[in-house]
Amino acid sequence: LDPSMSDDIYCSLWDGKIQAQGINPYALPPNHPHLAAYRDAIIHPFINHPQFRTVYPALAQILFAASHWLHPKGFLGLKALLLLAELCTMLLLSFWLRKKGLPLGRLLLYAWCPLPIFEIMLEGHLDAFALPFLVGALLALRDWKPWTAGVMLAMGVLIKPLGLFICPMFFWRFRWRPSFK
Repeated sequence: LDPSMSDDIYCSLWDGKIQAQGINPYALPPNHPHLAAYRDAIIHPFINHPQFRTVYPALAQILFAASHWLHPKGFLGLKALLLLAELCTMLLLSFWLRKKGLPLGRLLLYAWCPLPIFEIMLEGHLDAFALPFLVGALLALRDWKPWTAGVMLAMGVLIKPLGLFICPMFFWRFRWRPSFK
């Protein structure tokens, strides 16, 4: 299904397509004259703000390239990777529920919520790529594994910088206090 409310997915598909041609998506905006040969009727006309270079972080770019490799002509590759990421998130949430001794049925609260289904699978928002890393970071925090938590957080932020909002949990959990000497 084509997205109906957001055009973000077209930027992701464009970045993957350009990378497959060996072009750095940070170098040129989609409407740059040097990229005219790569424009098509499926992706390029729907890119929001084609006069600007990509805003997506490095790990997201790798995922865009992988999605293009899976399905170069449309949404299927990206949506398959988004679904895989959602399944990974649910797997990690099931580990969390087990560690806390809670029933796995609570996972249905997340799995049946229409927001992830709509925003991720229909609209193609990248949050699904960051979620497994952010949940993994929180699991590592719970188990007092600061290095693992830090790496997982960094991976999540390299997909979607919104993950920086869980940084205060790190400081609180490990009681890190900056020294201003």
